[in-house]
Amino acid sequence: DREFSDEYLIADAKRVGLAGDHTTTETLNNLLPTIRYDVVFESDRIRDAGFEKHYRMREAVSAEENTSAIVEFLNIPQNKAREIAETEHLFVD
Repeated sequence: DREFSDEYLIADAKRVGLAGDHTTTETLNNLLPTIRYDVVFESDRIRDAGFEKHYRMREAVSAEENTSAIVEFLNIPQNKAREIAETEHLFVD
């Protein structure tokens, strides 16, 4: 899980062609709720699918809480997973 700022969502909309350099602020502001809902909807669908090997990392929790997901997903020792979880820009695009 990740917290998505308006700036991030606008940049993403530009990357995928939903908006461009000349898209007005008003249009972007109208698009943001739809884009934000879509991201949440897709995340919920993945989580609800019940995939056997689905692990969840969250931006809003401590590195310690994310370490177990990394251990399971990568099948690596706890100390190495902790190093990864403590990466300063882990959730930066």
